[in-house]
Amino acid sequence: MHARLLEHASLLWVPETTDAIRTAHESVIGQILTMNLLRIQASGATTVSVGRILC
Repeated sequence: MHARLLEHASLLWVPETTDAIRTAHESVIGQILTMNLLRIQASGATTVSVGRILC
């Protein structure tokens, strides 16, 4: 998951990135962070707050 997160985050810095591509990458990043949060909560850990990444 971390590799996928880093891949999509790095693609946000590509100069040719359009708004649609940026939105798609942000969506994937949001999905990865949500899955990580759900995994943490399912394991019985304390609640973790995840904010939106702004680029």
